[in-house]
Amino acid sequence: MLSIYLSMVETEEEKSLVEELYIKYEQAMYRTAFSILHNKHSAEDAVHIAFVRVIKYLEKISSIPGNKRGYYLIIIVKNVSLAMMKEQNKYDDSKDISEFYDIEAPDSVEDEALSDISLQALVNALHELPDIYYEPLYLKLVLEMSISEISDLLGIAPNAVRQRIYKAKMKLRKIWGEKYAE
Repeated sequence: MLSIYLSMVETEEEKSLVEELYIKYEQAMYRTAFSILHNKHSAEDAVHIAFVRVIKYLEKISSIPGNKRGYYLIIIVKNVSLAMMKEQNKYDDSKDISEFYDIEAPDSVEDEALSDISLQALVNALHELPDIYYEPLYLKLVLEMSISEISDLLGIAPNAVRQRIYKAKMKLRKIWGEKYAE
């Protein structure tokens, strides 16, 4: 499989990065996919789909510090696996509750307060978010990825990305108010 992924990139630098990611993280990605799908072939498919997505956004992935890349590869394969599981179970997620939320909410006093807090306290509060909210918020704010890029990377609909980012901000405000407000 590695040769397939290497053929998808052009430069030697990209090939080296893809090879490094594959060698270091392929087995962890497989274990993650298998723990969700409980099927060898489906887990292999999930890892393959995840690597194709990683290659599509290789420039963004390369900007992640080396010690954190594995975490993001696991996020990607986890989301691919969950999407595959939903499809296998004929789960209908066509109803998106994002329409009930004002995703494009205007800036508020809370937003201003969040911009003035200490960085370490913010990092601590972010780490208290569940992964489902932390991942898209991190990709949006820290890696500055677009909604469509996050959607492709995580394998979820753009509205779901917006919804998760919105909910992450709401949960972050709640955590901040409970633990870090002066």
